[in-house]
This record gives sequence, structure tokens and C-alpha cells, in this order.
Amino acid sequence: RRDRYLALVRERAPQLEFALLLTQAELQRERGEFALVRDTALQLRQKEPTHPYALELLAESHDELAEWASLRALLAEPGAAKAMGLARWRELSERAAEELLRAAVAAAELDSLKAVWAATPAEIQALTEPARAYATGLARLNADAEARGFIEARLESLWDETLVRLYGPLYTEDPVAQLAVLERWLQRHGEQPALLETAGRVCLKNKLWGKARSYLEAVVQVAPTPAAYLELAKLCELTQAKAEAEQHYRRGLELATGLSAS
Repeated sequence: RRDRYLALVRERAPQLEFALLLTQAELQRERGEFALVRDTALQLRQKEPTHPYALELLAESHDELAEWASLRALLAEPGAAKAMGLARWRELSERAAEELLRAAVAAAELDSLKAVWAATPAEIQALTEPARAYATGLARLNADAEARGFIEARLESLWDETLVRLYGPLYTEDPVAQLAVLERWLQRHGEQPALLETAGRVCLKNKLWGKARSYLEAVVQVAPTPAAYLELAKLCELTQAKAEAEQHYRRGLELATGLSAS
């Protein structure tokens, strides 16, 4: 009935076509019919390509329908940020970038991952979550050297403990250089738990038992985590301290579960 009434008005007052399309889009939006909203918004933009509300309707429909490539292309149009408002443009741009990065990782397409990142606007690249998604994607697709380079460059300008933790397990042919980077960060940023834990893991990987113990014990003293206890337990096993390893496994389990072992 809704569509029939709108069609009747369109027949009798064709000069109201644009207003009718706006009304139609609003009614479709209220019912969550976003595929129809998209189609109506496209008709609106054919008539007035720069109309701000038509742009918002189309962007919202792409977002609701998870049409991330189409959303990114729309947001890249000249004047899109001004028409939508910078906050809304940034919100949608960030979500589109993250979803496209995740899709590339899920498809195991390293080139696509890099292409998505290269096409992401600089101000969105500067945000925390897209950068984490990209670094995580590089690591998962075994681009360890590129992940290390990206994280090292990123942390020079913007500190992020999540990237620090991601840095430690990355493979390198020069683990001594990797440890040197971590020790430089420790000097600059202090003995932060994420840094200490990562440094401990890298030392463990390099069979630097004494340094590994020092870093990991420092972590469990100031900010214990299940992961730190696990690394300490591994270290104790490797150095034949089995009783101590069992203690660390137990403490890590208690911390992870919030239960006290009987």
C-alpha cells in the first residue's frame, strides 16, 4: 500500500519526484529495508549527485549491508567528508578499512591486504584500530619482516602496547637486533608490562635464559598475566627447574580462571 500510494502521487505530481524518493527512502529505512534504501538513494543521487542526505542514506545502506568496497568508494568521493560531516565520515571510513583488511586476511591474500592499506586515507591509517588490523594481518599472513618494519615505524610516533605484544613473536633472522629494538624502547618508555613480557619472550626465543627470567619475573611482580606465567614456566622447563615450572603453570591458571587452586 505504501508503494502504491507513492506511485499515485508520482503520477499526479511528477514535479515532486525528488521529495517522494526522499519519503520513500525514509519509510524503507524505518522498516530496515536497506537493500531498497540503497536503490532509492542511488535514484536520488542520479537526480542530485551532491545532495548530503542522499549520500548519507547510501553510505548507511552500504554499511548495514556490509558492502565495504562500495562504502569505501563512496567515502572517497570529493566532498564526501564535508557533506556527511567529518565525524561520521571518519567513523564509516574506519569501519570500512577494518572490514576490508579482515576480509583480505580471511582470504589469505597478502597483496589485497597491502592494497587495502595503501588505499586507506592517511588520517584513517593514523587511527589505532586500523593500524592494529593491518599489523595483525601482516603477521597472520607470514609477512613477518614487513610486520616488524611497520610496527617499529608506527611505535616511533604513536605508542601502542597491543603492537608491542604482537612484535615479540615475529620471526627474524637477526634476533639480537630485535632484542636491541626492545631494549631501546625500554629505555625510552620505562619498564612497562607489555614491553617486559615481550622482551622476555624474545630472550627466551634466543636462549638468553638469564635475561628472559629477569624480564618475566619483573612482569609478574608488577602486572602478572597468564601469558607471563606461561613463559616463565616454559623457561623453567628448559632449564630443568620442573618444580618451579609447575608453580608458574598453577599461578597462571589461577590468574586466567580467577580461581584458587586447592
